[in-house]
Amino acid sequence: MKSALSLYILLFFVLSFNRVQSQTQQGTIDVLIIDGANNHDWQVTTDALRSTLENAGLFRVSVSTAPEQKLLSTIRPPKDEKLKPLFPAFEKLRKESQAATEDRLNEEWKSWNPKFADFDTVLLNYNGRDWNPETKNSFVDYVKNGGGVVLVHAANNAFANWQEFNDIIGMGWRKAPFGKAIKINPDTAKPYWDKAAGNSGHGSKHPFQVTVRAPDHPVMKGLPSLWLHGSDELYHDMRGPAKNMTILSSAFSDPEKNGTGKHEPITWEVTYGKGRVIVTSMGHFWPGQQNMESLQCAGFQTVLSRACEYVATGKSQLPVVSQEINADTITLAPAKSPVDNNEVRKIAVAKKKQNPYCMLTPEEEQTTFRLAPGYTIELVASEPQVREPVLTVWDGNGVMYVAEMRSYMQNVEGKGTKEAKDSTIKRLEDTNADGTYDRITTFAENLSLPRAILPLDDRIAVRETDSMDIICLRDTTGDGVADEKTLLYERGSYGRGAVGVSVEHQDSIGISITTFTLPTILNDTALPTGYGKRKGSEATGPSGG
Repeated sequence: MKSALSLYILLFFVLSFNRVQSQTQQGTIDVLIIDGANNHDWQVTTDALRSTLENAGLFRVSVSTAPEQKLLSTIRPPKDEKLKPLFPAFEKLRKESQAATEDRLNEEWKSWNPKFADFDTVLLNYNGRDWNPETKNSFVDYVKNGGGVVLVHAANNAFANWQEFNDIIGMGWRKAPFGKAIKINPDTAKPYWDKAAGNSGHGSKHPFQVTVRAPDHPVMKGLPSLWLHGSDELYHDMRGPAKNMTILSSAFSDPEKNGTGKHEPITWEVTYGKGRVIVTSMGHFWPGQQNMESLQCAGFQTVLSRACEYVATGKSQLPVVSQEINADTITLAPAKSPVDNNEVRKIAVAKKKQNPYCMLTPEEEQTTFRLAPGYTIELVASEPQVREPVLTVWDGNGVMYVAEMRSYMQNVEGKGTKEAKDSTIKRLEDTNADGTYDRITTFAENLSLPRAILPLDDRIAVRETDSMDIICLRDTTGDGVADEKTLLYERGSYGRGAVGVSVEHQDSIGISITTFTLPTILNDTALPTGYGKRKGSEATGPSGG
């Protein structure tokens, strides 16, 4: 049986970007993060980097996202005989869409040219296609004339064939025999050129000890001489011109973790013209990764924030993020409560001590959250506006749809869960842009435990429990209530969406719909019954859900 905590639902958003306005007034160093493409999760990484800097209270942070759009990828030919007639049409549409997307991206790239000179520090979280010549020249001039640059992790993978960039970063992820692979001699603490090194790479992710090699450098000062970094990729055999370069820290690349058995540079400084550049190989975060130690590590956050200050000013006055940083245990940046109200917190703690499953007020519930530095949390809706939510999605206009399973587990035995059919979908809209949903309507009701929602254009696609059918709901009058219902895909009770399968064990994955809107493609295609032929000129087929 679900706990009373889940009966009393609060919808909070954990935010970092909403802090920009207040921090903008306090900060004195303007930082521009460049992202938009990376073989890592650049969205989450940018969010974490921005939060770390804003939490320091010294920076005004902006983001320039390069034009980069994932193209519609191909899918394997379906095994289902009923779906096979759809596949050639899908492939034709995919290729046409890909060509159109590439043309559009090329036009967007021509106009993307960040104004580097407007910022004190440029923080690179980018590893994608080459920039246009104008952007490249602007970046080189910026650094030559004293602009500061910081690179995090895979940003040093980029632009292998851009000579000025290689000079600016000193070393990056490159194939042998490019440039020099610099290592640290553990006996003398001096750098040397490892002429036997191979291609750049890394072993398995793991926590590793970082040795400070320049303890008096403004970025490193005050950090322990040896400290344990959170689980991360330890880059090895970094290569490049290695001119005007100072190694600030290194780490032993353990052969048992598929490393080189040598001391590899972790963070280094390069001077280029009048500009200062700090490169750190720390900060790995992969798409779908759950462990954020690499980005939340107090040592990493110290290096990041100090580096952004140092390259802009030539000094750093920021303190070490945590005095608990040590060589034996991973120290994460201290979490904070979003509400600094001890009296309310005491009430919440007392209630939970008496009954762990009790309901708390929105104000009390907020005191129980613990957030990483730089993040804040805001209440956008609570009961009775929303009841029994199990799923939230947003459309392109920021409208939130919430699936409410109102009959699920209302008693210990779970009786009546499927029989009631009183579940709803709520529509929540912020009409005055104050961050709180003020227009809340019951978009659809009398549903059977809705478990998947996909916003389309002015419609949403919905799948209910005990059926693989996908229905489409639309509000044609603008009153926030669906008044049009159509069948988008018909499969009925089937597989893990069958009537006999328990609510908990039915698939609740999202719906992915490929919509073909080109009549010329499909007019001559014999579509199977139940696979979405609609109005003679539109057809849909399911690829998930």
